[in-house]
Amino acid sequence: MPTKTSEAIPFKSDDAATGFRAMAEYLPVMMWRSGDDAFFNKQWREFTGCESAQAGDADWAASVHAEDIARCRNIAAQAFAAQQAYSIEYRLKRHDGSFHWVVDKAAPTYSAQGEFTGFVGSCEVIQERKALAAELEQTAARLRQLEQDKDSTVRKSEQLTQLYETILSATPDLIYNFDFSVPEPRFTYVNEGLVQMLGKPFNQIVGKTLRELGYEDWHAEMHHKEIDIVRATKKPIRGEVAFTGTFGRRIYDYIFAPVFDSHGEVVAVAGTTRDVTESHDAQEMLKQNKEALQEADLKKDEFLAMLAHELRNPLAPISAATQIMVLSNYEQAKVKESSQIIERQVKHMVGLVDDLLDVSRVTRGLVNIEKLPQDMAAVIASSLEQVRPLIESRQHELIVELPPQPALVLGDHKRLVQVVSNILNNSAKYIENSGKITLTMQVVQGNVIITVADNGIGILPEDQESIFELFAQAKRSSDRSQGGLGIGLALVKSMLKLHDGSITCFSAGLNKGSQFTITLPLWAEKSAAETTPEPLATQAHKLSVLVVDDNKDAATTLAMFIELYGHEVLVEHDSLKALQLVETALPAVCVLDIGLPKMDGYQLAQRIKANPAMRAATLIAVTGYGRDEDKKAAFAAGFDHHLVKPVDFDVLIKLINDVADKAALKP
Repeated sequence: MPTKTSEAIPFKSDDAATGFRAMAEYLPVMMWRSGDDAFFNKQWREFTGCESAQAGDADWAASVHAEDIARCRNIAAQAFAAQQAYSIEYRLKRHDGSFHWVVDKAAPTYSAQGEFTGFVGSCEVIQERKALAAELEQTAARLRQLEQDKDSTVRKSEQLTQLYETILSATPDLIYNFDFSVPEPRFTYVNEGLVQMLGKPFNQIVGKTLRELGYEDWHAEMHHKEIDIVRATKKPIRGEVAFTGTFGRRIYDYIFAPVFDSHGEVVAVAGTTRDVTESHDAQEMLKQNKEALQEADLKKDEFLAMLAHELRNPLAPISAATQIMVLSNYEQAKVKESSQIIERQVKHMVGLVDDLLDVSRVTRGLVNIEKLPQDMAAVIASSLEQVRPLIESRQHELIVELPPQPALVLGDHKRLVQVVSNILNNSAKYIENSGKITLTMQVVQGNVIITVADNGIGILPEDQESIFELFAQAKRSSDRSQGGLGIGLALVKSMLKLHDGSITCFSAGLNKGSQFTITLPLWAEKSAAETTPEPLATQAHKLSVLVVDDNKDAATTLAMFIELYGHEVLVEHDSLKALQLVETALPAVCVLDIGLPKMDGYQLAQRIKANPAMRAATLIAVTGYGRDEDKKAAFAAGFDHHLVKPVDFDVLIKLINDVADKAALKP
């Protein structure tokens, strides 16, 4: 809008107008006048290229930029109506066709009578100033943008810093930086993980050296050398070390890496540390397991070799004894001597097999013991009875010291005898002839303590812990000629565990003897009377017994043994023929093998029991299959008893005689 001004230029006569034109013509600025005596001076005409000094409004408008003309006319019209001065900036076309910014300032003119006659004005070219102002505006805009960018960058930097701080604080790894302070590097940054591990505030860690934070000298020196190596080589370095912090003693894996400036120079060393204790322990456990598996594999191979050796040993005298009987034409004395040899060796083999079966059942948790009050003096007496022949044959001195009062434990008599006799048997085997064995029993603080000590070849210290493991054998002799299968002591330990007991061993070393100590809990109550095994029933009635086995030698020897007790024995090797024999003979007892051709022992038993006349008969399975499932299958087929080969003849005869006794009682 035009602004009012007190300035007014009166033109009262033509002479005055002529004088204005003369004056304006030579002024160094563009001048103009509107109204009846419109005028544009020389400077304006030269700038615009217009030739006429009396150019009209049309000529002026033709020189104004098309985008500015409307605005200029509007301002001029408002100023004309108000008779007020005004100032307009617009683009004016120069004679060469280019447009230049000008500022056009005008003031109203009046006649001598005070009548408004138009405007007089001047135009000043402000192109450079306008360009400079535009440039300044652009510069200001750029500055404003740079300020905004700076603020944005600062905000982003703060956000990133906060993000990194959050990430570094959340990670379980320890993150930190070292500078190159002299004489020792110092921490310049630590994350929350390291703060917690060291147990000190952030401001008490940053700026401190390793030694100042409690690192041991060797530990600090090691890291100082590693930092120097990273700085010199410009390459990361990795290590592993144990350290005791607030989390206890842990194993840490760490990496030191160089931090470069824009010129590629190392300006600091950054570090990351990770707790690898669990991984380290797992690897150590895997290593130990691998070593244990290798050791177990070695023990297995040794066990198989020893088993082959132990089984071949009795086979040799058995084979020799049978040859002697044949070569001697079954001379009575030779037969008797050979039979005794065979019997001893068979018992030895049976013992080996029984031990194997026992340890298999124990390791699978299939052994059930009948816990009854047992007098340990009686258990020891039974054990000595089993081992005494070996002790006497080696001419050992045996000393037994028992307390005067009974010492009762709750357990299985047979298994306890097995435990004590095994220890005594070991002592007897591992002493040179004419050695000394001492067995003592005491009652101490509610426990029965049995100690078996000998002056034998002893046990190496490194073997004293593993000697109770399965298939373990102490290196007690150079040729191991006395080494068994390595299962006896493992079986003893397992059996004692079933009785809530334990066993330990001690030896001062090779050739310094051994001592085994058995501990069992004392039974609090005393039994009213000790139970003693009942003697085997004597034969009171002659029975008809059928023996069926496809092994003719086995069937014949079994029949001969039963006949010695006065019974009548029928022998058959074919299961179908045995069925026919049952129809006519109706035996009171049938002793049947399981692995029969054509029809196995299970089927044969079922067919026999299907005969109404044989429902009261007693069926005894004699087989090499001794698993629990084999026993269940036998009883399901109709068998009354199940015996495992080689048969315990005392047990078999007792079963047959029990049937005979019952038959004798019948009217």
